[in-house]
Amino acid sequence: MRQKSLIGLIISVIALFLQGNSQSVSGVINTYHKVTAINTLTNTLTVSSPAGLSPGQRILIIQMKGATINVTNSASFGNMVAINNAGNYELNTICSIVGNDVVLQNVLLRTYTVSGYVQIVSVPQYTSVTVTDTLRANAFNSAAGTGGVIALRATDTIFLNSGVTATGAGFPGGALTNFTTPTYDCVWSTDVTNYFLPLAPTPNQYYSGGKKGEGVADYTLNQEYARGKQANGGGGGNNHNAGGAGGANYGAGGNGGRRAGESAFGCHGANGGIGGLSLSASGYTVGNNKIFLGGGGGAGHGNNFKEQGGGNGGGIVILIANVIVSSGRTVAANGAMAYNAACYDPYQAEGDGAGGGGAGGTIILDVNTISGTITTEAIGANGANSSHYPVSPLNDCTGPGGGGGGGVVWVSAGSFPGAITSTVTGGANGIVSMSSALSCRGATNNATAGTVGANLTGHTFPTATSFTCAPLPATNLKYFKGRINSNIATLQWELRDGTIADRYILEKSEDGSIFYPLSTISNNGNRVFSINDASLRLGPTYYRLKILNKNASTEFSTIIRLTNDQSINAETLILITDQDKGQVMVNFNSYQHSSGRLILFKATGEKIKEQPIIIRPGQNKETINTLQLPNGTYVVSLVTDTNRYSKKFLVQK
Repeated sequence: MRQKSLIGLIISVIALFLQGNSQSVSGVINTYHKVTAINTLTNTLTVSSPAGLSPGQRILIIQMKGATINVTNSASFGNMVAINNAGNYELNTICSIVGNDVVLQNVLLRTYTVSGYVQIVSVPQYTSVTVTDTLRANAFNSAAGTGGVIALRATDTIFLNSGVTATGAGFPGGALTNFTTPTYDCVWSTDVTNYFLPLAPTPNQYYSGGKKGEGVADYTLNQEYARGKQANGGGGGNNHNAGGAGGANYGAGGNGGRRAGESAFGCHGANGGIGGLSLSASGYTVGNNKIFLGGGGGAGHGNNFKEQGGGNGGGIVILIANVIVSSGRTVAANGAMAYNAACYDPYQAEGDGAGGGGAGGTIILDVNTISGTITTEAIGANGANSSHYPVSPLNDCTGPGGGGGGGVVWVSAGSFPGAITSTVTGGANGIVSMSSALSCRGATNNATAGTVGANLTGHTFPTATSFTCAPLPATNLKYFKGRINSNIATLQWELRDGTIADRYILEKSEDGSIFYPLSTISNNGNRVFSINDASLRLGPTYYRLKILNKNASTEFSTIIRLTNDQSINAETLILITDQDKGQVMVNFNSYQHSSGRLILFKATGEKIKEQPIIIRPGQNKETINTLQLPNGTYVVSLVTDTNRYSKKFLVQK
């Protein structure tokens, strides 16, 4: 027990040290950019605005919509015909920016359709980073074609000192739309059964329905309303006062409730919205590897301004790190409930149809180790209750909303980690609440709950690696060079003009593709700079210099490759000649366990003898016998698999 406590203390001390040297983030850390054109020949994405993007920056490319659905006026409306490129995504790096054209460093892995709401999301990268206050996403905005995603990457550690939430940041619920009576009245003898309708009621004024929630298939003009699902978007409640359906993600959305208890000659609303379509078969596999926002709930039908629009779906959260340190912090991408501020209780309708709950979103945890525990939530929201406020003297009870479907928590591990507590349940359906008539109080009126989502394993992030472009070197940079000595890399550069730059960021990479900041230096007017990097691994390491100029432009140096093949600290190699004993002692320090050879040469280069040795980490001592050697100058070489270290010595008897 004592040993375990000591190990735990050491780990805690190391974590505190690393955290103390990490950068801090909070709030909205990503920028979002609508892609308006794609040129695969030049590997270029044209964006509506490049503000916030820069060469060398890591980005996520993701298509939010683009599926094809059945659009017949039948129960099949909204069924999937083809998912197409919806849900495709990948990591890439910006090579350069020319106007609104973003030139990519690596060839696109996947295919994208611009009309399917493709966006670039910046991915902030750190060595280690601490979340000091809640990370949030800008909600997905279909008018702008952007938002809904949180993405963060650390090559070492993410410290979750606070939570991460994309709750309600997914596909929007159907907008609240009031069909005021008179004008948009009902007819007791006609039950509106349509699966789609336009905003303007047709063929008669009473042919109306709540708006469908958004999903991976975009609206078809003049088919945005009524009970048919919109792929994973929930259907709207039909005239009169039926409830909206829940949105879907991995779990299906629940159906909206009907109106009940009305008189034979009153308005009828037998057709609540149809729950959003499950996307479980549309890409959530290691092979297909697509991810989606949670679908929006459908709106309830209303004529008194007391109905509800549908709740928004949950967004997408992506955390990439070697280690995540957390003490029970929550990463959430839940759906949101329907809401109407005009109601006494804004989370339940009053005399009108209630809204469907938004579906849970998607959480990706691409991490090797979790220290502590993480709570993840991709929960479908509850459907809203329907009510009368104050209590209705009638037996009339309007339709409750359907529950949102559960979302997805997808981890890179082969089995789901015990350190993660995950909830991906579907939302409960609404009921007729206590403020309604006694005849149907507590009833579901056929509203149903959303179904459960999924915890998935084996996630691999699609990452473009086929190199196609490199930034032009900085014109103001006279040189950028580096060398390794005694396991320390020294990087040096000189500027032609020391007044142009605002600051310099030395960046480091293990593969020459993904770079992260190593050190930032403000321009002090000097032209010559030097930085040491003592955290080297054996093998190659790549460096480049990012120059942020005062005119807001960004330039890069060429990439230099330094190989640390010095398993021996050459500065510690010492020869001690003992003439009395007839030997020379070879002392040196090693960084690792390996094998080698000691070779003795004459000064003329003729080899005299060779002996194998085992090299151990730390101090090493070896002896060469010199009794039989005549007086003169000799050379001892220490040879390893990757290097040779030589020193001269003199024999004088």
